[in-house]
Amino acid sequence: PEQRDITLLDPQTGADKVLQVDWNSSLKLRPLESRARPCGYWLAASASTAIERLSLLGVQVLRVAEQGTLLADSYQQTGGSAVTPQEALATLNGQSSPQRVQVALVRSAIDVPAGSYYVPLNQPLASLVVAALEPDTQSSYFAHRVIGDLSDTARIMATPALIFEETE
Repeated sequence: PEQRDITLLDPQTGADKVLQVDWNSSLKLRPLESRARPCGYWLAASASTAIERLSLLGVQVLRVAEQGTLLADSYQQTGGSAVTPQEALATLNGQSSPQRVQVALVRSAIDVPAGSYYVPLNQPLASLVVAALEPDTQSSYFAHRVIGDLSDTARIMATPALIFEETE
């Protein structure tokens, strides 16, 4: 946030008028939060819509062929922002506004069943995958209700030693 001078036209005289305004500058970006990059993401079999969308975008998605265990960071919701009046009005008009959450990461070994999915990050569209699957970003699949529950996804922190089959 900073102050900026902008030049406007005075509606009564037509003369230039300089006005000082509050300005949220995107010229000086800074990270608000940073996390260690995972090896990939695990998605539950129930997240089939997210899997379809990622596949349509050209992302490599692997189906877990045999049950296994992975070292993962799971998401735990720690908060969320209140719905603004504009968001409430959009919801009443049938438009869906993004849900905003704050999350904490909980590291543990998770059991992954056969039929669930793994999305590796050693591929050209890795940044797209991160943007889609980190739930606390405004453009994520969780924020736009493509992924229904935080427990349907996890960040995989060690290279998995599972048997996979590639999805089509």
